[in-house]
Amino acid sequence: MNSQKYDDETINKAKKAVESYIHNNYDDIETIAFEDEDYSNPMGGMLIEGTVNGSTSFSV
Repeated sequence: MNSQKYDDETINKAKKAVESYIHNNYDDIETIAFEDEDYSNPMGGMLIEGTVNGSTSFSV
């Protein structure tokens, strides 16, 4: 498993991009909550996970 860590600036930029994408491509978005955990996936990339409107989960 990859133990690479991402700095806060990189994580915040990724979260802003995900949030912008969701708001611009879906209707009736009230809340977006991100999971605070390790942002590395087993393949070596960044993984951002969270929920939309408290019920629908996503991973990018």
